[in-house]
Amino acid sequence: MFELIQGGKSRSESRPPPPPDWHTKLRQLQRIDWRRRQRRFSSVGPRTSKATVASMMAFLGVLAVSRALEWLGWVPVVTMFDMRGSGLLSIAGGAAAYVLVQLWSSAPKTWSALLDVDLATYEPVDRDAYRYLQDRTRSTGYFEHAAIASWLRDERDAVEMAAGWRKPRNSAFLNKKV
Repeated sequence: MFELIQGGKSRSESRPPPPPDWHTKLRQLQRIDWRRRQRRFSSVGPRTSKATVASMMAFLGVLAVSRALEWLGWVPVVTMFDMRGSGLLSIAGGAAAYVLVQLWSSAPKTWSALLDVDLATYEPVDRDAYRYLQDRTRSTGYFEHAAIASWLRDERDAVEMAAGWRKPRNSAFLNKKV
């Protein structure tokens, strides 16, 4: 009698997409701002920072293990003749950790590379400001600190207004026809 025709959109496809999580957007903007600041004020890149932290942790770990073994009465051959041996072992462990992280880490060498990844994954609310930042970066060939700071201000305003946390500015000065 009646034939069911398969096709069209299912109920799940016809629903509008869920509204964006505004707090997540603000956290993404905060991370982009943090990368911008790191790029401007840091003297080393993210890979070198990671290697430095790893070397300090390896140094302290080897030192703690060697001191604990000495305290328990087991003295390694290296430190049997000289107590400075545990310090030298710790320095060697820290240096080895630094070199290994520098060679095999997947972290980018520059903060600009991390900033590029964060900006590429961000879905903007104010698309015109985002396009202007892209055009300005394309024309200069690098990320300008002032351009990113200006875009961040515009984007935060757009997110806050889209979320309904803030109303657009309404004043006599802004409404005056000239």
